[in-house]
Amino acid sequence: MSKEVAEILANEKRRFDAASIPQLEKCVEEQLASGVGAYNLEANLCLMQLYEMNPSKMKLDVVRKVLLKGLQQLPSTDFTQYLYMLREKHQQAPAVSELVQLHDSLESGRIPEAWTQFNASKELQAVKGLGESMREYVMGVLGATYTTLSLDELAPYLNVKAPVKPEDATVQPLLRSHEWTLEKGEKGEIVVKIPVKDALSGFQLRGKQQAAMPGGVSGPTMSIDSVKTYMQSVAGTV
Repeated sequence: MSKEVAEILANEKRRFDAASIPQLEKCVEEQLASGVGAYNLEANLCLMQLYEMNPSKMKLDVVRKVLLKGLQQLPSTDFTQYLYMLREKHQQAPAVSELVQLHDSLESGRIPEAWTQFNASKELQAVKGLGESMREYVMGVLGATYTTLSLDELAPYLNVKAPVKPEDATVQPLLRSHEWTLEKGEKGEIVVKIPVKDALSGFQLRGKQQAAMPGGVSGPTMSIDSVKTYMQSVAGTV
């Protein structure tokens, strides 16, 4: 965070002064350029509030960038906080509605559908860290529902092509960072083993996900077929 932005956030008068908008917009640009790790919720909310108070100064392209940063924070509700600060006509603008659709697909468990949308948009693919943050979110969803699954079953959820090799450059680092292990299945296939701790405490499903989940969030008891049924049921309720 720049010194100027820090001073704006610390000064109540400046927080509500339209003259602060350019510096806060610059902060958003810096967050997007720096990737997932650069994020300032307070500054973004301050900017969105100033846009509410000064609609003639609102820039839809900057709003989209704020929403993209919120999207990268799933499963937090930051994206929704930003969205609710927009007027309905702005929520329906293509630059915003595209992200709403992507957010809803992810949060509702329609993961392959979310990746289809991502792959169809060069603009989304160009957002630094968006694909990585989506995979991290998906790993949380899977960790809360599966106990085991094959590498090829994992593929569509992580946007990689089957058949998947254990040394896959996308999959291997994710498995390692989440401490998921590879074992041989009953038929000799390679199976991903997910620690029970991931299902119990690593991620919390919300809203339609939790409502549609058989038995609440008791992921360790769910078979792979149960999870597929769950994903399909969630898609049908949206």
